Amino acid sequence: NECTVSRRNSMAHQCPPPSLCVNTLGSYECLCPTDDASAVATSSGRQPPRPRSVSDDVAENPDFVALTSFWERLRSETRNAWEISLGSSSRSSSQSSSSCPNASSTHGCCDSDGHSNEGAACRASFHCPVDPCAPPQAPSSRTARANARDRT
Repeated sequence: NECTVSRRNSMAHQCPPPSLCVNTLGSYECLCPTDDASAVATSSGRQPPRPRSVSDDVAENPDFVALTSFWERLRSETRNAWEISLGSSSRSSSQSSSSCPNASSTHGCCDSDGHSNEGAACRASFHCPVDPCAPPQAPSSRTARANARDRT
């Protein structure tokens, strides 16, 4: 599982933060997380609960493996501008560009083999935006475990 091995491992994923690594059969994809701050306040001032997103499944379960139904659910989700990759298709090293412009993930955009030179480079240049107005998010349990492994 490329998503849970130490970042020092040659098989580790190349998804740059804040994107999430999604384990697939034999490879991995990168996914922009959902923006919890995007819920609209109601007249009572409280935010309604956000519908469960495919990002929640990935962030909460370190052994999650994305199958066809996962990608179908992702395509059916409505995502806001903070939940899709940046819009430029330039492949420069600039943080303002992304390998898969205006996409929620690298699935169907990057080479299916995340370990090929092209697949790894494509995933490494997939950039999800960070909402400057959103409250800081605690790292997922998956991220915390991977960071702890890297320190040992």
